[in-house]
Amino acid sequence: MKTKTSQLVLIFASLNFVLVPFQNCSPPIQSDFASEVISESQSVVPDPNQPTGTSSSPVVVTPAPVPVVVTPAPVPVVVTPAPTLPTGTTKTIFMATGHMGRTLMSCDDGKTWINDRSDNNAAICGGVTTDPNYVECNHTPYTSRGIDAGQGYFYANYGWGYNGSLKRSRDGKNWDVIKSGGWGGGIAWGPNQLFHVHEGGRWSLSNTNGTSWSQLTDPVRSQFSYPAVKRVNDKIFVFGRSTKLGLSTDQGNTWKIQDIVTPFGDFSEGRGLIVAVGFLSRTGLPTVGYTYVSKDNGLTWITTTFLDSSLYHEFKNVIFNGTEFVTWARDRVYKSVDGLNWVRSYRKIDGIAPHSGVNYTHTFNQKTGTYISVNGSYSSQKIYRSTDGVNWTTLSASQYKGGHPIISIITGELDSSNCP
Repeated sequence: MKTKTSQLVLIFASLNFVLVPFQNCSPPIQSDFASEVISESQSVVPDPNQPTGTSSSPVVVTPAPVPVVVTPAPVPVVVTPAPTLPTGTTKTIFMATGHMGRTLMSCDDGKTWINDRSDNNAAICGGVTTDPNYVECNHTPYTSRGIDAGQGYFYANYGWGYNGSLKRSRDGKNWDVIKSGGWGGGIAWGPNQLFHVHEGGRWSLSNTNGTSWSQLTDPVRSQFSYPAVKRVNDKIFVFGRSTKLGLSTDQGNTWKIQDIVTPFGDFSEGRGLIVAVGFLSRTGLPTVGYTYVSKDNGLTWITTTFLDSSLYHEFKNVIFNGTEFVTWARDRVYKSVDGLNWVRSYRKIDGIAPHSGVNYTHTFNQKTGTYISVNGSYSSQKIYRSTDGVNWTTLSASQYKGGHPIISIITGELDSSNCP
């Protein structure tokens, strides 16, 4: 009898050794409700109060419940999707902006121009100062200060010397004011957010297509005198009358500020190069036109002097046509594959080489190979088309309407339903 009792004790002791250490190895099974726990299997151990050597009934011990650690479900991040283009096909269009808040566009590669509007159709930029409609259009709330496009919108900035506005349009016809309260410095699409310069030191970002803004506060931005903005593919440049150049490669969030020799005027990129045009004008020194070339995405620059330096202020646009860089000054056309060595020819309009006319504005459609140029204002305003940047054809009066001076022209995508 003692032997059997001893054997029972050994068996129960063995069970206690085997079952108890492993009772917490598996996590508790949870129901759909975090606070409810389904119990584990119960363990059987001998009664510690029973004298050794005597038999007894096993005591059933329910282990203390293991605390349940409930990890809260992650809070879903609500991301407002960037607006998409309306359903339908998109079309590459030309969009132009000018003084007095003027905008107009072309859906047929620059052949005809529609949706021509302004904030003051009666105003006359320049001319006779005694005219009751005379306006010095370079310094008004409606002075054109740049345009860009992205995410199905066009953005146009106005105001110089006076508080202006930033406008947005999705159809190329109706424009909404999305920012005001300062004079303009320019706008760039970054490519996933907007970068805007207002009043020199006020640099702002928007990832809501201009609905809301956050302001950058880095004091280095005050170093820029009369700033302007230009986007070159995925890079944004800020430049102005001072010998400072700002470069951002992350949509305007951070900036590299450089000291440069002369103020820049315009930028273009191709063949692994960035090419810029600009000029140097200092008291007592000759005024000189320059081109600049960067082989490292705008970090450092090589400069060269134009032969026709007397035309320094005419080098306002430079483009890359897929093969070479092109820039213009009055009746002269310059082309280069490296931005340093330029071949000069002469602009011909309707077969005639002009020897007058200033302030031409140029752009280029990369998809079609069409150049557009505009000169003059009102009844003397002309719009031209070209396939090589040298030989130009003047549009007829039925293809566009003369108006306030045009300052900038770009290409951008628009839903084709907005084109007749």
